Formats: sequence, structure tokens, C-alpha cells
Amino acid sequence: MRYTLLLISVLLISACSTEPKNSTDTPAQEKLDINQDQKPVLDNEPERSYWQRPDLVLSKLGDIEEKVIADIGAGMGYFSFELSKRKAKKVIAIDIDGEMIKALNFFKNLMEEKEENFGERFEVRQATEDDPQIEDKEVDIILIVNTIAYINPKTAYLKNLHSKLKEGGKIVIVDFKTKHIPEYVNAPPYEYREYIHVIEEELQASGFSTFVSDDTTLEFQYIVIAEK
Repeated sequence: MRYTLLLISVLLISACSTEPKNSTDTPAQEKLDINQDQKPVLDNEPERSYWQRPDLVLSKLGDIEEKVIADIGAGMGYFSFELSKRKAKKVIAIDIDGEMIKALNFFKNLMEEKEENFGERFEVRQATEDDPQIEDKEVDIILIVNTIAYINPKTAYLKNLHSKLKEGGKIVIVDFKTKHIPEYVNAPPYEYREYIHVIEEELQASGFSTFVSDDTTLEFQYIVIAEK
């Protein structure tokens, strides 16, 4: 996911520290850098594409045309900008980290110069630990990638998210398995991973139903989908 720079220089931005700053920080696996062609590059992007399999993950969302999607723990937009390219009606990129919000807005501004009405389809919001900054029944799909283990207390937060979904909406959670994972994946330590059955139970306690859990398609991660 590379976007042409219209400015000459960009500050080097760390995604986050290896210890999460708060309940919805993401692992330190994204960095902004500049190559000779003056394009922003997400550090470890080729490797992440290999193990994250973003096309497969996004296919789990189904038909996203005319859908409003919230990407919680968006980081610098690894999935958010891809969703916007796939013609979602609107993408809301949400993060708790102020530096990530700056990066998201920077890339958003670049895209607005390239694509008419991009700003109408892409919004950046800074959340707090207990408030995702989503209106009730505002979104059709909530995507949470590499973030759920940092959210506490989970049940209260997921109950809140349940109210933000339209009727028939769904939540898609992708996170790391509790198994040995190679260093090139840059997975968080075990204390920042959650067992898949815990996620299922937390979703059920929060009012979600119709679970589809997949812990085989991705080598290092599981995918849990639940509906309102």
C-alpha cells in the first residue's frame, strides 16, 4: 500500500513502543519511511503482506459496497486505505495514538489531492480507551486487527461496539495465535495475545451471535466474525 508523496519530506514516525501505551495501541510493526521514489512505505510491508494476507482478510468482510466500515486500531491505515480503494461507502479510521492520527491525516490529505471527494469517503477519528468515537448504529462493519488484546475491559468495550452497529451488522476480529511465531512477523509477546475461545466468550457476553471462527486459514492469526 504505497501512496505517492506530494511533499518532499516526512518525519519518521514510530507506530508505538513495544509496550502498548494504552488499551488500543497496536504492536510496533509499522514505521513510516521514505524511499528514493519519495513514496511512504510501511516498514515490513512485504513481509506483512506475506503473513497477514490482507486480500483474504478483507474478503471475510463480504460485499463492502455501500457499507460504512470502522477500522479500530487503524495504525497508519494498512487496512483503512485498502478498504477505501475497494469502494466502501465510507471508511472511518480510528486510533487512540496521536502520532497515528497525524499519519492517517497526512495520507488522507495526499489522497484528497489525487481523488475527488475522497474526504467524504474517508474519515479519521481519535478514540479514547473506553470510547471508539462511533455513533449508535452508524456502521455496518467493525474491523479490529492486531488490537483486541490491548482492549480492557473487553466485555464493556464490545457491548459498546454492539450498539454502534446497524441491524445485521458484523464485527471482524483478527489477532495473533498463542503459538510460536517467527521473529519476522513481529508479533507481540504472549501477554498481549488472547485465546480465540476468550474472544468468542467475550463477544457472546456482549450480545453478538452467529459466530464464525477460523483459526486455520492464516498461519499465525485467527479470524472471528460475529453478527449483531
